[in-house]
Amino acid sequence: MAKYVSYKNNSLFLLCFNEENKNYIQNFYKGIFSFIEVSDEDFNKLKYDSHSYGINNSSLIIGDSLFENDDSIVEEGKAPWFTPKQIQDGLNELIKNISYSLSNNNGDIKLPSEWNNILLDLKNINLNSITQPVRASNWVNALEKSIPNTVIRGVKEL
Repeated sequence: MAKYVSYKNNSLFLLCFNEENKNYIQNFYKGIFSFIEVSDEDFNKLKYDSHSYGINNSSLIIGDSLFENDDSIVEEGKAPWFTPKQIQDGLNELIKNISYSLSNNNGDIKLPSEWNNILLDLKNINLNSITQPVRASNWVNALEKSIPNTVIRGVKEL
């Protein structure tokens, strides 16, 4: 399934998880953003905030990894630790944002059909098994590392 990043003036804005989300963003923001199709691998690097990135001549440039893959001690250049509360806070914020979009849509722009299912999936994630801090590049990465087969979908600003 195709994935995209939106950008304007060589600055990345949002990740789009599929064509339907891309079309929604394009319509909602009235075409002010351009889009680049990206590989699953590059999409995850952006989703997890794990690599540097930029736009050059309408092309996405993925740079070096920002973190060493090492769980030893917190040092510059190593991924931080995320507590269960930080993971919960990130999840709650995503749920709040998607809920707001769903309940405040006046019908002018068709919302992606999967958003109701995404919201239900997010609300059903049980974080009780996460009891210790997790080393990860962001809360999404921490959650997906902690609960196997969990994939966070939704709108992510860059």
